[in-house]
Amino acid sequence: GFTRVTQPLRYGGYEMTWDVLCEVSQILAIGCGSQAWFHRIMADHALLVSTFDAQAQEDVWGKNQNALTAASFDPQGRATRVEGGFLFSGKHGFSSGVDYASWVICGGYIVEGEKLNGPHFFLIPRADIKILDDWHTMGLAGTGSKSFVIENKFIPAHRFLDGKLSRDGRGPGTAVN
Repeated sequence: GFTRVTQPLRYGGYEMTWDVLCEVSQILAIGCGSQAWFHRIMADHALLVSTFDAQAQEDVWGKNQNALTAASFDPQGRATRVEGGFLFSGKHGFSSGVDYASWVICGGYIVEGEKLNGPHFFLIPRADIKILDDWHTMGLAGTGSKSFVIENKFIPAHRFLDGKLSRDGRGPGTAVN
């Protein structure tokens, strides 16, 4: 249950503070750096999911409160607006724990003519990605920080998180968490 440290109570989490998340990670790191890293990022991603729209949170944890979310924040993805959401594509690297995740958060931009709007976050089911087996390291090998590719997948509007609102701590999920 360590990965649920910051997950909302209503979805089986402990809704604890960032300080608790950090302390647990530090204790785990005494025994295994990979385990500590995995815990830290999965618990951090649960905190980020809790700032997405309430429907996105329901999508992630409504049927499985143990669902994990991997991420690749480098804004490599490109989204185009379509009715009800976005079409999203991109190659994303260093996504720790992606093999165990049910969802991924991707960094990306919305393409608006010649301009790029963002960076923003997009929440995508793992079933919509292709994992690339490219994590072959000596250190932190257990983090499984592989790359993945998304090709032209539909993302409903409620699974979009405006990057500026997120950085300001004002994502729509903060109204309920």
